[in-house]
Amino acid sequence: MAWYNPFSWVGSSDGRSQEELQAESDALDARLYELNVASSYRYGPEWFAQAEANRTGGAVNVEEEVTAAGREGLRDGYDNVTGAIRSTVNFPLKFLWDALPWWVWIGAAVGVFLYFGGGSLIRRKVGAS
Repeated sequence: MAWYNPFSWVGSSDGRSQEELQAESDALDARLYELNVASSYRYGPEWFAQAEANRTGGAVNVEEEVTAAGREGLRDGYDNVTGAIRSTVNFPLKFLWDALPWWVWIGAAVGVFLYFGGGSLIRRKVGAS
């Protein structure tokens, strides 16, 4: 069992560990392979190829499944928390942006420019010509 698995302490609903579940899954996969080989004589190589593709495509690795589910849950939780923070911060700013008309924003930008020394910059540029 990997050390980074956040759900390593969780067993199955009938009390078996992940290792036992993985061993049972591997044994069932081996038995299915044997049945597919036995049936391939009856149904042909094309059927066997399709059956093997289905068997290998449906293989389950218990630890990977649990780890992937844990990561997905962490990602969803992170998105929920950051989304809540983002919407809380964005609401007043969006309200302020939408409440004031465009010409007020342009006037405020010009006022800030002049307040922080933009007037002297303009005088130097105009006076230098």
